[in-house]
Amino acid sequence: MVQHSDIDHTGILGTGSSSYFVRKTASEAVNNSTALQDDNHLIFPIAASEVWVAEYHIFYGGGNTTHDLKIGFTAPSGATMIYGGIGADAARGASVEGSIRNQVLTAGNPAYGSIATGSGDLFLLLSLQVENSTTPGNVTLQWAMNSAQVMDLTLREGCWLAAHRVT
Repeated sequence: MVQHSDIDHTGILGTGSSSYFVRKTASEAVNNSTALQDDNHLIFPIAASEVWVAEYHIFYGGGNTTHDLKIGFTAPSGATMIYGGIGADAARGASVEGSIRNQVLTAGNPAYGSIATGSGDLFLLLSLQVENSTTPGNVTLQWAMNSAQVMDLTLREGCWLAAHRVT
């Protein structure tokens, strides 16, 4: 399996195993940027011809309701992926405006979705399935502001992903 050298591998359920778990060990912020950037922690390896499913628990906040959170993924060349998500306002326990609906990632089609931000801490649950072709590599969460604002949008320490190999 390909391993990302910057990941803190504490909590992995076993190199080459059928399950993979990683927890974000530090908060990460973007400011005034709509360019998708790789998350420093929420990454898992995938070998050639494997199919994986994964669940991401994302805790984020930004201090306003106008910039929104943009989410995307990278995967090895030739991989196909479908993902979606729903979010909730942790302070009010209510749904935020919208969800990320069935985005499809294929070669040459870097799909992304966005979900609303609010003035407090928010939660986003993402689910995905990725079918890899012949190139091993990593599945990497990417994120940014959907609308640039001069303020921080932060993915919080404690976000996590659990991935399971199906085939």
